[in-house]
Amino acid sequence: MNIKRNNYRALIPIEKCSMCNITAEEIGESNIHVDHKDYHHSNNEISNLWTLCSYCHSICDMWVIILMLNTVDPQ
Repeated sequence: MNIKRNNYRALIPIEKCSMCNITAEEIGESNIHVDHKDYHHSNNEISNLWTLCSYCHSICDMWVIILMLNTVDPQ
């Protein structure tokens, strides 16, 4: 079941970060984001979504950029 882009966030409980386990109660629900595990924003399957706090989300994004830069052929 592929969920439309605007609706998938409502299907995932925004209770805590999947990486560090900080809760929405501790840092505020607006600081818990729903993210795509495979980084493909069109893949809105529930199994591809997870919740991350702002800090963990930024770390994941940083690692994706580093990995992408290291796999680019310089030629």
